[in-house]
Amino acid sequence: LSARLGSRAKVLAMGEKEIDLGGALAMLRYQHGVRLLLCEGGPSLAYDLLAGGYLDELFLTLAPKLGADSSAMRLLQGPAFPEHAVPSLTPRHVWHQDSELFLRYTVRR
Repeated sequence: LSARLGSRAKVLAMGEKEIDLGGALAMLRYQHGVRLLLCEGGPSLAYDLLAGGYLDELFLTLAPKLGADSSAMRLLQGPAFPEHAVPSLTPRHVWHQDSELFLRYTVRR
């Protein structure tokens, strides 16, 4: 991947088979000065960030598509949170554009 991207990006490895999110975030902060990071990924990454306590805000876009597909993707993919550790969200902002809502939440632990 690094050779394919060339000078357009720097590829950093964190972990052998799975990404060490805590290590990756710490490395970005202390070696590269990253203080804010926007993570765009799928439901497994969202779950891992939330479960690890690394998520402080959640931006959610609601773009209604009505259907009844039981295999549709979810916001989070992972094991259920223990009852005492279910994350809570506090709404911060709501924006509206056409038929879509753009929601910004603070994650409370």
